[in-house]
Amino acid sequence: MTVGMPTRAHGSSWVLPLDVAACWVRVAGGSEGRLKVHTGSGGRAIVTRYRPLVIGALTGVVLAVPRRSPVCQYAVGHRVTLEVVGRDDDGGPWAVRIIGLVRELDDLPSVAGGGVADDFGASGEKLLFLPADHVGGSVSRPCDSGPEQPGRGRND
Repeated sequence: MTVGMPTRAHGSSWVLPLDVAACWVRVAGGSEGRLKVHTGSGGRAIVTRYRPLVIGALTGVVLAVPRRSPVCQYAVGHRVTLEVVGRDDDGGPWAVRIIGLVRELDDLPSVAGGGVADDFGASGEKLLFLPADHVGGSVSRPCDSGPEQPGRGRND
């Protein structure tokens, strides 16, 4: 995502775009997000556990999704969004979205034997891989901090 000028939201906060590196810092600090998929009967979402994964040029997140969930059935082979939200140390709320075409983890030869499933994923869960085709996010800061103090980094 291109970092641009902040925009005012509701007159009390600056909403600042996050660059990709700042998005990944926030995602790496969490473990749960909301997975959104489109099904035949509209959109569905579940809260799911995730783990960032980087192997060579392959970057994304591994998702642990209940096997019997309709979201699991509709996610594989489709474009989905994982949204992760949180607050920075100064209390500024942020949101990061990772969008990509989901695959089963077992279908990725470079990952399948890598031990990811050894300590992640419980019985009854299916491990999916969401490649980071698009990563974007934003953070809010009080207007009194001004746009000249963007707070893009986690410890700014």
